[in-house]
Parts: sequence; C-alpha cells; structure tokens
Amino acid sequence: MYLFCLILYDILLFWGDSMSVPYIIDGVVGDGTEQNPYQVTTMDQMFSCCAVVDAYVCLMNDIHCELDQKYKDFVTNTLVIDCAKLYSDGTRKIIYNWNCQPKLINSSIPDVTLSTRCCIRNESAGTLIDNISFEGCVFRQTLYNQDTLSWSCLFYFSDTTKITNSNFSFFMDFSKSITNANTSGEIWHYIQGGRFYKSSIHFNSNQIQFLFKSSYYPYMAIFSPTRFDCGELFATNLYFNQSGSISLYPYIDNVLRSLVVIENGYFYNNHGNSDTYVLKNSCRYNIIYFTGKLYRQPGKWYAFTTDCKYPNLIYSDLLSSKDGAVVVRDPSLLSNIDYIHSVGIF
Repeated sequence: MYLFCLILYDILLFWGDSMSVPYIIDGVVGDGTEQNPYQVTTMDQMFSCCAVVDAYVCLMNDIHCELDQKYKDFVTNTLVIDCAKLYSDGTRKIIYNWNCQPKLINSSIPDVTLSTRCCIRNESAGTLIDNISFEGCVFRQTLYNQDTLSWSCLFYFSDTTKITNSNFSFFMDFSKSITNANTSGEIWHYIQGGRFYKSSIHFNSNQIQFLFKSSYYPYMAIFSPTRFDCGELFATNLYFNQSGSISLYPYIDNVLRSLVVIENGYFYNNHGNSDTYVLKNSCRYNIIYFTGKLYRQPGKWYAFTTDCKYPNLIYSDLLSSKDGAVVVRDPSLLSNIDYIHSVGIF
C-alpha cells in the first residue's frame, strides 16, 4: 500500500492535469466527484487525493502526524493542492504536527541551480480550501552553498484560489542551513497568491539566529497574497529584506480589514538609499502591531515608511504617520473602539 501511494503521488504530481474524476484511488472512499467526494482520513490520502485536479476532497477527521510512522519525522514531499475543493464539514478538522523539508524542484542534490521550493503548492485556478487547519507544523528551510537560489516560499497559491475559514500555524526552522558568500539571489515570499477570507496565519522562526551567521541575505516579503480579508496574521522572529525593486516587495501587501501582529522582526535594506515600504497602498482598514529592529547599511540613508492612501492604524516605534497610515506609540489605542473609528476604520 505504501509503495502504491508513493507511485501514485509521483504520477499525480507530474501528470495530475490529465486525470479526471470519477477516479478510484485504492483505499480511499469516494470517487472524487462533488456528489461522492474522496473521504480522506490519513496524510498519505491527503497527498494522493489533493493532487487530482478536478477532485472534491473531504477531510473526515483530525490527523496527528506525530502518531504516523511515516510522517512523524520530516518529509520531503510538497503538499500539492490542485483539487477543485479541499474541505471539512461541521467542526473544522486539523492536521497536527506535520514536518516538511521540501526538496528542491529541478534538483535532487545541493550545489546546483534550482527553481521553486514550497511546503504547500497550488497551481490550479479556482481551487477552494475551506474549514481546514494546520497546527503545530514545521517548515525546515535548507539553504546550501549554491551559486544561485531562484525562488522559494512557504505557501504558493494560484491568484484565483480561495482559502476560507482556515488556519495555518507553522514554525520555520533554519537550523540546518549552510550558506556562504556565494549564495545569493533567492526571492522569498512567506505567502504568495491566494484569496484568504476569515482565516488566520501564525508564523514563528529561529531564522534570525541562524541566517545571520553567513553573508547570505535573501530578498524577502512577508506576505503577498492576492487578497487577505477579515483575517489575522501573527509573525514572530522573522527576517525581512528589501533588495532590487522595492516597489515589488513590500513587507505587507493586499491585506484588508485584518489584524496584523509582527513582533521582534529584523528589517533590513541593502538597496542603498531607496525607501523601505512596510505597507503598500493596497492595504486598508487594518489594525497593525509592528515591533522589531531596523538595520541600515553604514553610510546609507533611507526612510522606513508606508505607501498607503487608505486608513491603517499602526502601533510602532519604527514608523511615523504618513498618508492613510496613523502610527501611535500607545498600544492600548489598538483596542480602543472610539479611537479606531475616529481614524476611519469601521
């Protein structure tokens, strides 16, 4: 059974778009149609069923990866969610303690050029992920002594994929990274794409502790969804760097009517005298708690600022009010309803 699932997963990963439902998968109840969805109960079944492009996949129960002999340690497979719908009925179902160390796409060994590396990847247009949670999960990022790293992200979603009433809680582990001065060029998005609604994301990391032991500083944007609406984002101990085209890589983009908490961030700009933008003008009506350490290159000057025309209420000792961004030094104002309304957030 294990060998069959492994072979099936590889087939679906590379030729999934040629398969259609109804399609029978050994050991899985259902045929993947909307009327008879795959009824998933294990992590192996998640990998197999979610990769079928037009399938409907219902998670029937919580999954405790720490109790599964195959998944209790780190696995190298990216979870491909290209089905039509991944969901759970009733009480939200949770995937606990999944440990992911994704292998390099286009490369099976270190010290070569690679393209993408993701923990969760979705490329099919119009996928719906609803009422699903990942909790206590770990994403181990391994950076080797390579000449060029091209692109990596924790989650990658199609611009038309919808994620609703779902939660993602991940710790990013950099303790196995080995980097040197020859490693350069990687663009990191913690989140890329996807239309989130009433969902939450929690990130924590030991990134700062390990990454700065080398001279490798990737280009990083914290959060670049297609849209993130009425949700919560918590990020602790993360590193953010703006290099290259500053306008393309703000720290936060496309976030609306949400709570954003960034604690103990390390904010770096190695692009000379160009301003560093925390928020893009696509962000509006958010309440933001923003703390950390700002690093400027010696002899360089740039503003640490925002680029938003719409109201955003921000607590920070690193920013000043500008345009629609109202920056306060008293964090209690973030929970003062009258004050929130007075700055235009309803």
